[in-house]
Amino acid sequence: ASINPLTGTWRERLLRIADATRYVFMAHPRLALLVATRTMRRPAEFQSAEIVIAALLEAGLDTRSAASLYRVVVDTMLAWAAFEAATRTIDAALMERDHQSYAREWVMLPPAEFPAINAVAPLLAEVGREDQFRLTIDLMLDAIEARAAAQAG
Repeated sequence: ASINPLTGTWRERLLRIADATRYVFMAHPRLALLVATRTMRRPAEFQSAEIVIAALLEAGLDTRSAASLYRVVVDTMLAWAAFEAATRTIDAALMERDHQSYAREWVMLPPAEFPAINAVAPLLAEVGREDQFRLTIDLMLDAIEARAAAQAG
């Protein structure tokens, strides 16, 4: 997927990168496991890094924070996308049974022994991987905004 580094806010650009990474990894799950854990040191990686680091600087981070958070942003995107892609390599029926366990086993846990789980158990089955990927990225971007604001004073 092509990402124009000159359009949208810093946050919109990072969201597009996350979505594009996820899309490619889901289309090629076995390749995702290799790519997510390595630095390829190729022009495309450097171009992507330039877009991410420029977005972090635009967000208002100082250079030290931008360097550190570059790794956080990229590693989080790659890890989540690879994790999700890895589920495509597992038998779909098995994955469905795992997901359904929230609606079966988790709701049956004794409330006296597991009060916190019991309080949220009926909702856990509703939480989908799509929601979790975007929530993770949004939380990370919110933290970047908060850090930039704190640095600004």
